[in-house]
Amino acid sequence: MQVIQSRDRIEQVHPPSLRATLLLRAVEAEEFVDDFSELVRFILIEPGDAPSDLSDELGREVHLIAPDASEIVGDHLELVYVLSDDGAGASVFVPHEVFALPRWCEVRSLVGVPHVVPSGDAT
Repeated sequence: MQVIQSRDRIEQVHPPSLRATLLLRAVEAEEFVDDFSELVRFILIEPGDAPSDLSDELGREVHLIAPDASEIVGDHLELVYVLSDDGAGASVFVPHEVFALPRWCEVRSLVGVPHVVPSGDAT
């Protein structure tokens, strides 16, 4: 799991399409605050990560509480969690191939996405 709270770290993200999404989300957040990290942190889930890892990072049981918003963004599912009354929170990016794993099934059911087909594997 990668936690990203600076533009320097965004610039290191691969693939470029995910980097572009993070830059866009940073710009959107900066319509309300001087630095996006005052309002949002980006969390990139990696293949070995489990929902419990994300729960530990957020301080919220992600298998019990639905995200406040979700969106398919390229090869990732974005899960948005508002964590405080001032609107601050986290945007979590889960690769489709990870989200399709059985250990993520409880989170999938909360999001309402029963199965996500990774790009190039649609049949």
